[in-house]
Amino acid sequence: MRKIHHGRSDTAYHGTFEFHRTIDGDYVSLDAKFTDGQLDEISRNK
Repeated sequence: MRKIHHGRSDTAYHGTFEFHRTIDGDYVSLDAKFTDGQLDEISRNK
């Protein structure tokens, strides 16, 4: 195996993305809000 450099990555993501998971048997949709690469909050979609 050899390491291949793929260029630089932007690690200062700014925005919201949606993800899903099961919590206590319920399938839920959640939003994760990032500002300058830091997680600000996770909230449940209604």
